[in-house]
Amino acid sequence: LVLSGCWKLEDECVSPLASILSLTFLDLSYCSRITEFGFRGFSCLTNLVGLNLERCQISYVSLSSLTSINSLTSLNLNRCTNMSDADLKILAETTNVKELKLRECEHFTDEGTLFLSTLSSLTSLDLGGCSGITGTGLCALSSVTTLTELNVSQGKSISDQGLESISGITSLCSLNLGECYEITDTGLRSLSKLTSVRNLNLHASRHITNSGLSYLNNLNCLTSLNIGFCPKITINTDGEETVSALPLLKNLTVIHGRSCV
Repeated sequence: LVLSGCWKLEDECVSPLASILSLTFLDLSYCSRITEFGFRGFSCLTNLVGLNLERCQISYVSLSSLTSINSLTSLNLNRCTNMSDADLKILAETTNVKELKLRECEHFTDEGTLFLSTLSSLTSLDLGGCSGITGTGLCALSSVTTLTELNVSQGKSISDQGLESISGITSLCSLNLGECYEITDTGLRSLSKLTSVRNLNLHASRHITNSGLSYLNNLNCLTSLNIGFCPKITINTDGEETVSALPLLKNLTVIHGRSCV
């Protein structure tokens, strides 16, 4: 059931949805007038697999209504900007969730990632735009060895230390580090251990160079690489040699490099 963008919906309109016990997917994204009172009956939706609450008013009480839905595997809470680390503590009780989207939830910090690290079924995690998360937070996430997709783009405080922490998540197939400005060639050396990575986004990494790119030669599964707006990377002789050493690479993004040939 998709009700996305129905911004006039209020609590009394969505409360009856709790009686549709056969419901498997519900999209209430951008329905910003719904409060915790509207979500209270959702614990009855025992067949719900996917729930999209992007840009909704989510509270501790709202999340408490979801923790008993054991069938829930996909949860989108992108841009629920009123959420805090305390809300992640209750979210950690949704133990069967495999896909979790928390993009641009600006109040999250490293403390919150400690709660997320207990989600042992998690395969996809989006923390893009959560600028309060640092390398310490990535260290906490390193215990989630089931992850295949991780987005920590716009992590302004994420540095090489954080990349060393997640280099042990060898199941990673997709890693988004776009606009993580503090990453250097040392961080790329850590990434060379992630030999299952197919998609790697290094967009706007201001400090990585051609020398750092050479560490990516170990990534034999890499099919997509974004090094756009990386001012110290030049696709000339050194860069071409690096790219040619990636046999499966199908998609290379290079924009506004100092010299792109």
